[in-house]
Amino acid sequence: MRVDAPTWSSSAPAIASVSQQGEVVGLAAGTATILAEHGGKRASAIVTVTAPRVAHVVISPEAPAIEVGTTLQLTATVQSQGGTRLPDRLVTWQVLDSTLATISSSGLVRATSPGTVTVRATSEGVSGTQQLRITRAATSVARVSITPAVTRVVVGDTVAFSATAVDGSGRPVSDQPVEWLLTIAAGNDAASLSNDGVLVTRGPGRVVVQARAEGIVGTQTIDIVELLDPGITVSFGAPLEGATVGDTLIIVADVNHEYPLARVTADVMDVRQEMQLERVGRGALAWVARLDLRLVRFGEHTARVTAIDEQGGMGRGTIRFIRDPVKNKGGSNLPPKNK
Repeated sequence: MRVDAPTWSSSAPAIASVSQQGEVVGLAAGTATILAEHGGKRASAIVTVTAPRVAHVVISPEAPAIEVGTTLQLTATVQSQGGTRLPDRLVTWQVLDSTLATISSSGLVRATSPGTVTVRATSEGVSGTQQLRITRAATSVARVSITPAVTRVVVGDTVAFSATAVDGSGRPVSDQPVEWLLTIAAGNDAASLSNDGVLVTRGPGRVVVQARAEGIVGTQTIDIVELLDPGITVSFGAPLEGATVGDTLIIVADVNHEYPLARVTADVMDVRQEMQLERVGRGALAWVARLDLRLVRFGEHTARVTAIDEQGGMGRGTIRFIRDPVKNKGGSNLPPKNK
């Protein structure tokens, strides 16, 4: 005797489907009524489909590495206990050290500092982590520029230069050390340049200032000029031309001027002092300075006296002397020659 099979159907096939052999497959969370009909008879059963629980969160790519200043898109795959992907689950992102990197709600990482940072992706209380290695940007210097861009300065000026190194895209390269170099093209002892780019001018001439980073050099050529007032003249009573001195140089000078003087200074290399009016010799007034030369190398040098009046006019006088390691002190209290 042949028995016909019942007919199967589901009230919500999007939630639970049923085959004509009666096999029910859960497709989405919810409830569905499964019907079986045969010979005018009907039977039903209510089926509840629950969503699979999150068991794993896997972050890809694995063991990523990026450079400072770049971004990387991470992806989180949510899986059930059996390894089934659960693409509709909400995922939140977090970096455990925000000083190294930041991350968006979609998993886009932006690296800000070198180091290793842990990235965490969480879905329904289950988390997956990934170590992200951040390396220093492998940029190379393409150009070095020097500011301010000056081509002419006056004797006595001090100019603080700064250097900017950029890569081929014009982005600053801030982690490269800068070496400062000075070439004197004309004028003996025209200027000096410190390790941090400060130019001190001493006499007329031409100098070339260079800033070097990663072998790339930026250059500025600077003319140093004197703007002297012929109405202001300086003559020396001491030291005598070619005098030999030790640790102390006593400078005695007379300044002829039309307008009242604002200041008179004496200097040798980086040693500078304001001169004072004193009575020397037979009671004549002269400008006197006592310079400590212990930081000045032995050998021949130029002593310079600069006088500036209240109108801004400037006069200057120079004289050569020898710093001798044998002498303990030097200079003279002779009055100016023209007194």
